[in-house]
Amino acid sequence: MEAFWKYIALAVAAALMALTLRAADRSFGMAFSLAAGVLLLLLLLEPLRRAMRALLDMAGAAQIGEEHTGLLLKMLGVSFASEFAAQACRDAGENGIALRIETAAKVMLAVLAAPVLEELTRLILELTA
Repeated sequence: MEAFWKYIALAVAAALMALTLRAADRSFGMAFSLAAGVLLLLLLLEPLRRAMRALLDMAGAAQIGEEHTGLLLKMLGVSFASEFAAQACRDAGENGIALRIETAAKVMLAVLAAPVLEELTRLILELTA
């Protein structure tokens, strides 16, 4: 929990620094903000690895297939990456591009979910036939 509070403090300090830099030079402030965002994201890699390991362990204990677990992890990756990219675009004042990223993420999530929905539909049809 202590690491979380350090992370939050670092994020707030970076935001204040970006705000200060943006007042002096807009493009430099945006570049700093993007770099700080990437650094903050990199700091989350180890906790994310632990969370993924726990998810995989639980899925194994529940005897959930690796294909479903892998699909879930891909969907989480698409969600996190698209959220980061969309927020970076919004920080740069590009709301239209941010919306396109969010739309692309929704399409990708639908594509990833399609095989599971097909399998579920097939199972329902078998049970009701």
